[in-house]
Amino acid sequence: MKSKIHFPRTVTKAGYSPIWLLLVFVFLTSASRAEIPTNDLFIEAEATAEMLGTVDPTIVLRQRGVSLVQDALSPQSELVFINLFENVFLTAELDHVETSSGGTWAWIGKVQGESDSEVTFVVNNGNVSGTITLPDLCYHIRPLQSGLHVIREIDVAALQDTLDSASPTGSSEPQLVENAQFEGQPVFLQTFQLNSQPFLPEEQEVFTLLNQERAVQGLHLLAADTALIAAARAHSQDMSQNNYFSHTNLQGKSAGQRMLEAGYSLNAWGENIAAGFTTPASVMNAWMNSPGHRANILGASFCDVGVGYESQGGYWTQDFGRKQGVFSCPDPQTPTNPPADPVDPNPPSDPVTPTPEPTPDPGNDLSNGQTKAFSLAQNQTLEYVIQVPANALNLKVTISGSGDADLYVKRSPIQWPNDFGPHNLAEFKAPFNFGSNESVVFAAPAEGTWHVLIHGYNASQGNIVATWDIPTDSGQGGNDTPPSTPNPPTPNPPSSNQLTNGAQVNVNLSQNQIKEFSLNLPANAQNLVVTITGSGDADLYVKRSAINWPQDFGPHNSPEFKSLWAIGSNETLIFQSPASGTWHILLHGYTDANVTLKATWQ
Repeated sequence: MKSKIHFPRTVTKAGYSPIWLLLVFVFLTSASRAEIPTNDLFIEAEATAEMLGTVDPTIVLRQRGVSLVQDALSPQSELVFINLFENVFLTAELDHVETSSGGTWAWIGKVQGESDSEVTFVVNNGNVSGTITLPDLCYHIRPLQSGLHVIREIDVAALQDTLDSASPTGSSEPQLVENAQFEGQPVFLQTFQLNSQPFLPEEQEVFTLLNQERAVQGLHLLAADTALIAAARAHSQDMSQNNYFSHTNLQGKSAGQRMLEAGYSLNAWGENIAAGFTTPASVMNAWMNSPGHRANILGASFCDVGVGYESQGGYWTQDFGRKQGVFSCPDPQTPTNPPADPVDPNPPSDPVTPTPEPTPDPGNDLSNGQTKAFSLAQNQTLEYVIQVPANALNLKVTISGSGDADLYVKRSPIQWPNDFGPHNLAEFKAPFNFGSNESVVFAAPAEGTWHVLIHGYNASQGNIVATWDIPTDSGQGGNDTPPSTPNPPTPNPPSSNQLTNGAQVNVNLSQNQIKEFSLNLPANAQNLVVTITGSGDADLYVKRSAINWPQDFGPHNSPEFKSLWAIGSNETLIFQSPASGTWHILLHGYTDANVTLKATWQ
């Protein structure tokens, strides 16, 4: 470690008086300090452990909250004095500065006297994200909320051990998507996915840095996927060659459609893009300094990732995904359809850090079935509480409106902005979708106070409503408010909805409509295959027992209950050794759909 200020060495020669030596020393020291600013980069800030965030204690040795001294770091700073901890002071020397759009700039250099070190700071809107790498230790500086940052001291060996020993969620070769549609348009498989290359060196380093961020916070690691690599690299090259910067290419194709065309059969997806950065560390710090991009990097819904880099113009793309039929990274209970994309295609040029600690309005209690209006400015938050009674079932909270608002529902108090981003836990859900139409469901909510927060990702307005069921004495589910769509299915489908082996049934569905069918499987039957093909977006559910709607909404993959919950209306479910007896089938119109339903078995 180097001290914060380096004084010139004093050499004593025979015949020089001590007074003369003292004058020379003072002169040299004063000249050096006059040329070099000596502001420490950080000031201690009060922060609770909860505010600093959950980390892997085997990797993070210690962490503390700080505020940034604005004039201690600028594009003109030749030296930066970095007071990381009370016993760790470093002096960094500037190598070069990079600038990007929206006022973002990167300061890149080295620690004095450490040739193998690297120092990167990315500054935007008064917040800084930085990394300092040394042979044995690494330091992360990350923004938390307005003015507050966290410094984390990381054991490099322990971090590498975690990356080496962990098994990222397995990825597979690109899958052909037959008759696929995306947002109502046909998808044609592109040939570049067949010739996708392994990671380039810069892409590999971004992939490693991404998984380091996830490991530090105890998250599952992402797997590199060849189709996503091809899609990401093609988009970076396309932006460079055609001089544009957008999630939507010049042919009008969104990130999700480009991933499908590369051969990635997706169920959830997201994308980060950047331009103007020449090093993996600078682009990763730029993304970690933006709440929306950081939410993608740390998202719990994704299993796979591809990174694409084009050096001409410094264009970078990260494509995130989870494949159809994948439910284990971790198992999402009520994901959204179409897949969530936390990245705004037209993000504000200067994202604002969410305002900390919103205060609930005492008048914002949500009663069963009551609709309340909301109006939010960009980055404003509004809180509600729900008093869930004993034995309540199917707690459902829904927002609908215009703009882009995000819904958060949690059993315990919501910690803002630490809880920013998507969540899908038993007692905490946040879809984090585009727009202001979101819904979350808790099938068996705990009794007591539940907390609801709406965040204005952009200016938005609309309505919020919470409903739940109260079982009656007869044991049948009931609701003291008008039922919300989708309506629960009829328990016993009429006999006309009985499927026979190999027969086809044409089914028309309006948005949110459900239709039920059943089939009687004989003893010793094998390879039950249920298929739908058609237009629009219909979802197929096949279950050995009765389907409970809407509790069973979403993807499933168990031996006796399957639902792909894919985009479009082309789905196939296979049960190799099905039990004999009655099987139940439900079709749900996620949008208007026209499909052909068929079941076969041997």
